Amino acid sequence: MKNLLISFLVLTMVVEIQAQQWGVPVAAAEIIKPEVKPNHIMWKKTLFRRLNLTQKQNQPFNSKNSELSALMIQGAKDGLLQPYMSDSCLRPMPDDEFIMALQYEVQGGGDDFGGDFGGGFGGGFGDEAEEDSEGDGKKYNDIDPTEFNKIYIKEDLIFDRNRSRMYYYIRSLTLGIPANPNYEIQFEKKVASFRYDDVVKLFRGPYKEKALWFNEQNPGAHVNLADALELRLFNAPVIGVSNSQNLDIRQMYGDQIASDPMSAMILQEQAEMQLMEYEHYLWEN
Repeated sequence: MKNLLISFLVLTMVVEIQAQQWGVPVAAAEIIKPEVKPNHIMWKKTLFRRLNLTQKQNQPFNSKNSELSALMIQGAKDGLLQPYMSDSCLRPMPDDEFIMALQYEVQGGGDDFGGDFGGGFGGGFGDEAEEDSEGDGKKYNDIDPTEFNKIYIKEDLIFDRNRSRMYYYIRSLTLGIPANPNYEIQFEKKVASFRYDDVVKLFRGPYKEKALWFNEQNPGAHVNLADALELRLFNAPVIGVSNSQNLDIRQMYGDQIASDPMSAMILQEQAEMQLMEYEHYLWEN
């Protein structure tokens, strides 16, 4: 009995020492999903989704000072994230073009006190001050980063024949801004795309302390934004499935949606259900 008690105490001490060395609890470990080997891919589809950060379920991605869109914009301004022209992420976007996409023209040019009031105090890639365009005398202000509250997700849905299950692999995130007359934006538009892997490295690296998915139910258990994306804690309806004409749902069913705008939501839900039904048939056969 004495030997058993001594063994128990020694085991307890070993566990405590290892816990101190590890520091981070298992629940806080990074979520890493291995890629499916090409010869293990039985079926694959590319999906396009639209994530609305103002939607209630997506609010944790848009918490104060941890807004998903604002962090990506700041990462690009800090030189830690490369913006691209499209969701294929093949053509890098020039810095000046990216900055212009984040600004709007101030009507009337300069102020009544002679134009460049306050000029010369700073200036730089991430400066929020007004900037002159080259030689035309126009003035520009930065759009509030939180206004970019639409995120377009491009992802691959893959059935792994080796593990017999479906996997989602996000490939890129694209910033979008809705129509806003204050910024002379007449319709929702895409601004810049980022490689998903680059975003994950940013959130798990330099921005680890502020890239937080806010847990409303348990504030003591916030999650890193990268892990929240991997856990798919968002709601983003399907707006397109890969096809030969590269058309999204609204383009494919334009006439039907024009006559009944609410049918767009039904068609998006149908696309999601068809994917689930296909997975069911794979298991059945």
